Amino acid sequence: MMSSRIWLTITIILTLLLGLVLGILVDRLIMLDHWYSGQQWTAQDIIQEHLLARLSRKLDLRKSQIQAIGGILRLQAVEIKNAKHNFQVKLMHIKEKTQNDIEKHLYPKQREKFTRLITSHQKRWKKICQQ
Repeated sequence: MMSSRIWLTITIILTLLLGLVLGILVDRLIMLDHWYSGQQWTAQDIIQEHLLARLSRKLDLRKSQIQAIGGILRLQAVEIKNAKHNFQVKLMHIKEKTQNDIEKHLYPKQREKFTRLITSHQKRWKKICQQ
């Protein structure tokens, strides 16, 4: 017969494993539910869902609070996306202005070389970004 200490150890290990497996299954079910709803998951969506789940666990949130906070997080994601887009547009304008200002100070042959350099640089970055 096994001693009570061994049984206790086995029970604790099995309980921990069961908790781990159930946690993974619940996480996957939430992902599947979102996937079957036809919505595309983005990295931001996953971060929001994990943050919302963690807040819910840690703060013992009610369903109405989870819905309200989820809405706040989705609104934040839209605002961040818009800010990134606005930043990229502004950055492109600054780069174009800089290139135009530089070209004003170049001779025709230098301007041609400069244009080739810029084009080459853009192609390299496009390749890097696509990897």
